[in-house]
Amino acid sequence: MKRFGTSLLAVLLWASTPAASEEPPRLPAGTLVFHEKVQGQMEVFVSSDGGATATNVSRHPSEDSAPALSPDGQRIAFQSGRAGKSHIFTVPVSGGAPSQVTTGGSLDQSPCWSPDGRTIYFESHRGEGWRLCAVAATGGPVRVVSGQDVEALSPACSADGKRLACQLRRRGTERWLIAVLDLQGKMLWESSAGLSEFNESPAFSPDGRWVYFASSAPDGYQIFRVDSSGQAQAQAVTRFPGWKMHPATVAEGAWLLFDEKTPAGWRLGLADPATGAHSTLSSSGDRFHPGWRDAGK
Repeated sequence: MKRFGTSLLAVLLWASTPAASEEPPRLPAGTLVFHEKVQGQMEVFVSSDGGATATNVSRHPSEDSAPALSPDGQRIAFQSGRAGKSHIFTVPVSGGAPSQVTTGGSLDQSPCWSPDGRTIYFESHRGEGWRLCAVAATGGPVRVVSGQDVEALSPACSADGKRLACQLRRRGTERWLIAVLDLQGKMLWESSAGLSEFNESPAFSPDGRWVYFASSAPDGYQIFRVDSSGQAQAQAVTRFPGWKMHPATVAEGAWLLFDEKTPAGWRLGLADPATGAHSTLSSSGDRFHPGWRDAGK
């Protein structure tokens, strides 16, 4: 296992403030999912036009959130309280009756798919803290992945299907780190960004080189990245005002999509890490936890 940290002053700034002449990034063709607050509760939506129009595919009085698109783009996994406790469900992107994937007395949240679409990983509270678990996408027995000496949240699977990034803390501590495990739960490395106590919502780049994540900073949560081998310092990706959470890659990793806190409320934002150019997607309501699939992928 490797463990390393970075001094806040030593964190490398990757994105600078964009010049006025730089074009703001725009979403390419693809499928967007997110959850949105509708009449005081969260619902899951899907859009094929960058969020200009969107379809509510969860439609239930309970809270429905944390959507994740399947690798083939045909189904959405999400967490829902419609069964009494939070469990994992899937629903076709075209809408229809959701299928319940997990059951029982645990709290199951934050799903992600394996690259072959056969397995869903998720965080689960099983009496002694939060653990990472795995289940067949069609339901069945649950396998606990992470060990008992840590609590782990927000799993994200690498494109080769061999690693899980997560938000992790050791029992008895309060600091949440970013870690990468193998599929049997063995710790490969853990990291933190600067002096932050809270590092959250990791996501692999499509080529597996980077792990993006949100980290608390004096000016609110910002997006950072760290080499997925665990060998280098963390780098700041965003440095403009407002909180940013839940990064997802767009256009084969060329851009980053995330939710951001703006004066108008929570919106979806898009940034070009190479130039620092940034745009906010227009919406009338608060939107969170974006997921994306490029058209034709």
